Amino acid sequence: MSNRRRDKKQLNAFLALKVDIPLILVLFSLVVIGLIMLYSASWDFSLLNYGNPTQMFFRQVFTLSIGLLAFAAASFFDYHQWKKFAVPLVLLMVVGLLSVLIIGEVRYGSARALSQGAYMPGELAKVFTIIYLSAWLSAKRHILSEVGFGLLPLIIIVGTIAGLIVVQPDLS
Repeated sequence: MSNRRRDKKQLNAFLALKVDIPLILVLFSLVVIGLIMLYSASWDFSLLNYGNPTQMFFRQVFTLSIGLLAFAAASFFDYHQWKKFAVPLVLLMVVGLLSVLIIGEVRYGSARALSQGAYMPGELAKVFTIIYLSAWLSAKRHILSEVGFGLLPLIIIVGTIAGLIVVQPDLS
């Protein structure tokens, strides 16, 4: 088989995955720009605190790798199934946000993390809130136009989550 035919066959197989190539390119560009900015902003901090100017950069690359693996795994998961996990995820999120208030560690004037800064419930709260609100809005779509059943509960849900994040001491 010629190289041209094999390349075309591989391209067709890639396109059959229904990948949004412009979106992937934009995301890749944002990741690269973010990594460049992180290295530029943290090399002196890393050098002073860790003795290695690339410590923070490679820590972020490692975390990015974990995120990309999670993204790849989630892409094979039917998004309709997330509805089943919406309530347990939001309960887990509230427990995490409350635990930061109770046992949160103060690092650099901020108490938003657990486990020596490795776990920040506020970051997961963004994703879990989106999943929960998507499931909630889907289930309540027929009564959303009513203020008492549509807008008010939405404000209470988002307000409670935002309130738990706002009351975390953050002086950074």
